[in-house]
Amino acid sequence: MSGDPNWFLSTVAQSTAALVAIIGGLLISRLVSLAADRDGLIRTRQRLNVELISATTHADKLRAQRLNDGWSTFLEFATPQLVDSRGIISTDDLLDEVSLRGFDDEEWRADASESIERTLAAYAGDVSGARDVGWEPLYQAIESRLAKERADAERSAREAARSPVDKLIAQAFSRGPMLPTMSGVINVSRPVDQTRYQTLDRRFEQQMDADAAVRSLQARIADLDREISDIGRPRGIWVSAAMRSCP
Repeated sequence: MSGDPNWFLSTVAQSTAALVAIIGGLLISRLVSLAADRDGLIRTRQRLNVELISATTHADKLRAQRLNDGWSTFLEFATPQLVDSRGIISTDDLLDEVSLRGFDDEEWRADASESIERTLAAYAGDVSGARDVGWEPLYQAIESRLAKERADAERSAREAARSPVDKLIAQAFSRGPMLPTMSGVINVSRPVDQTRYQTLDRRFEQQMDADAAVRSLQARIADLDREISDIGRPRGIWVSAAMRSCP
């Protein structure tokens, strides 16, 4: 007795359709879940990018403040060397003579070279940069030294023009203990006052903390990028097939 095969084919078709519907539902649910996870990671990355911009701006501001404070201190202690040498000093020698803790000499190399050039130019009569912001102390020190040299030269000329009798009279009225003078002698190795050092140290610590925050945000964003890339990479034969079938 031969049976009707239609019922069998109909059952197979219905079962296959049901199985495909179940698998399709699971795949769609999985894809929706992956898309939601990916969107959440993207939003988190966007938020961290905004934080990174703010942190980077803050770190740059702190670095500029630190370098500005450090440069003012460096120039203060480099000025006597520049004035005494009349600018005839190498950049390396100047950096060796004046150093600040918490700073790399290379941070000052360009400015140190410029300070030497400005000193040479000022002693040659070019003071066009005397009003440049931050350089006033150097030009003031040079002007003071030149004024002292002019006064010394005039005094020497007057002394040379005196008669021997006038010199004897002047010596008689100038008796007294001959004490050594420290005028014109500046100890560039004197320590920076404690308040100045505390300010520089605080600037250094703030900059290190800000740089660490920037590096931390960069690392978190890199991790998120890897997670987003992994979510976009299909895993499993069915998920792969489904994702590749989507346009």
